[in-house]
Amino acid sequence: MDSNKGSIVILSIIVGAIMFLLSSFLLYSIYLNHQIVNSSIDHLQSYYLAEDKIYLCFDEGSSYYDELILGLKHYLKYKQFGNSPDKRIIIVDDEDLNSKDTRDEIKLDMFVKNNILHGGILAQSDYNSINKRVYGVFTVINPFYSTGKPILSKNTLEDLEDGSIDEFMNQIFNDFKLETFENDIQIIEVNSFQKIDIYFYDEKTKKIRLDFFRYKDENIAVDRKYLSTDEIYLISKDKMKNSEINIYANDVRITDHLKGVIYVDGDLNLYNNLNFNGIIAINSGEVNVYSTDKPKIKGMFILNDYKDDEETIEEKIDLEYRQVVIDRFGLYIPGYIKPNLYLVKEGGTIEK
Repeated sequence: MDSNKGSIVILSIIVGAIMFLLSSFLLYSIYLNHQIVNSSIDHLQSYYLAEDKIYLCFDEGSSYYDELILGLKHYLKYKQFGNSPDKRIIIVDDEDLNSKDTRDEIKLDMFVKNNILHGGILAQSDYNSINKRVYGVFTVINPFYSTGKPILSKNTLEDLEDGSIDEFMNQIFNDFKLETFENDIQIIEVNSFQKIDIYFYDEKTKKIRLDFFRYKDENIAVDRKYLSTDEIYLISKDKMKNSEINIYANDVRITDHLKGVIYVDGDLNLYNNLNFNGIIAINSGEVNVYSTDKPKIKGMFILNDYKDDEETIEEKIDLEYRQVVIDRFGLYIPGYIKPNLYLVKEGGTIEK
C-alpha cells in the first residue's frame, strides 16, 4: 500500500509539473502574442503618422500646402532649395504631432523623370520608439504646361485626366493675374490705356521704357515708366479686347533679351530684331511682326480666341519651347505649380 501511495504522489507531482509547464507556456504564448500584436499596431501607427504628415502638405488651403508651394517656387527660380532658411524643410506644428512622436521635419526632393519635373517628400515618425520613413512622389507643374508645345490653345491641347482644356483656359483668361514671389517683381497692370509702347532700350536712359496712350491713334504718351531690370511683367486689359502692345527692340543691342510675362487683350506688334524669353498670353488678338528678321522667342504663347491662323505664328517668329524658361516665369502665374501626389510608399528612397 505504501508503495502505491508513493507512486500516486510521484505521479501527481509529475502531472502538476506538466500542468504548470503547460500553463506557463500558455501564459507566455499569450504574452508573446500580445507583444506581437502591440508591436504590429505600433508599426502601423508609426507608418500612418508619417503618412499623415505627407497628406498635410497636399491639403489645399492649409499652411503646409502654402509652404510646399513656396518651396517649389523657390526651386523653380533658383534650381535649388537654398539654405537660409532651408526651403527643403517643412516643420510640423506641435498641435499636429502625436504626443508619442517627435519627428517634426518633412523634407523635399526634386528629380526629373521622362523630361518631367517630379518632387519627392519624405516624412518620418518614431511612435513608441518605432521609426518609420514614408516617401511620397508627386508631379509639380500643371500638366497643361508640360506638353512640350510652344503654343497653348484650345486647338493645340487636349483634355487630361485631371482637367479639361476649357476649364484651364477659362481660369487663365477670365481674370488673368500674376503673383509676385519674394517681392522680387514689379507687376504693371493697366486697364485704362488702349496702346502701350515698349522700347528695349531707351537711348538716353539705357533702360526699358513704357509709353502709355489712352487711344491707339494718339501720338503723345500720357504716361511713361522706366524699368530698372530687363524683366517685364505687364498685363494690359481692355473690356473691348481692343488694346495693343508694341515692342521696339534696339538693333544695336541684339545680344540682350527682354524677359518676363506679357498679357494683352488685343494685338501684340513686334518691331526690329527682338529677343524675348518668357510667356506671352494673347486674348482675342493676334501677333504681328514688322521686321526683316524673325523675332526670337524662347518660351511659350498662350492664346484664346486668336484672330488669325495660329500656325502662322511660327512662320513669323523663331519660336522655341524651352522648359527652363517657362518654369522660370511660370511660377508667377497662379495654377502653374499644381502638385499632384500619385505615390506613397514606405522607405526613404525612390526608383527613378
